[in-house]
This record gives sequence, C-alpha cells and structure tokens, in this order.
Amino acid sequence: MTNIGKFFAAIRRQVFFNTIEREMKTKITPQIKGRADYGYPFSSKDELHKKRLEISIELSDTLHELHIAGLKMPENECNAFLYIAHRDLNDRVKAYLEYARARKEHRVPIEPQPAAMPA
Repeated sequence: MTNIGKFFAAIRRQVFFNTIEREMKTKITPQIKGRADYGYPFSSKDELHKKRLEISIELSDTLHELHIAGLKMPENECNAFLYIAHRDLNDRVKAYLEYARARKEHRVPIEPQPAAMPA
C-alpha cells in the first residue's frame, strides 16, 4: 500500500473508532443511565445486555439465511455472491475486532489527535 493509501486507511480507521466511541459515550450510556432517550430498545444495563444477546442470535440467523439464499442461485453466481458477501462481512468484523483489541489496551483515543506538522 502506498503512503497515501496508508494515510487514508488510518483516517477511515479513526473515523470508524470515533463513531463507535461517540455512540457509546454520547447516546447509549446516557440512555441506560436515564438521562436521555435516543430511541434504543433498552433503558438499563440489564435490558442492553438482553438486547445484545438477542441481536447476536439474530445475526447468526441472518447469516444462515444469507447462505441459504445464496445456495439457491446458479452455482457460479452463488460462489461469487457468497465470496463477495463473506469478504465484505469479514472486513467489517475485523474492523470491530481491531477496535475491541485497541480498546482493551486503552489505545483508542476518543477524539482525533492532531497530526504532527513538518517544520
């Protein structure tokens, strides 16, 4: 990857991380503490936990449905479609995994850090 490619990848990564941080800190946390209502289907830590488990099961079911729907396509289209879908989903899951690992290590800045400028 070129330097410019790495630069834009780092920006996309930071925007993704900041989006997650912002939603957790400015929307979900205030809602479960009863300070705001952003329309989430939960209003407490226990309800959030329950919804997390429910969405996990729904995701598993949806991935299974995707696979079944793909298998109903002609073979070449099925293989191409499922390859593209799985590649895309895998990339997105890896981004969440990178965030979780960085967060565990407390390496995720909440706000973008100023870039060093050459003298």
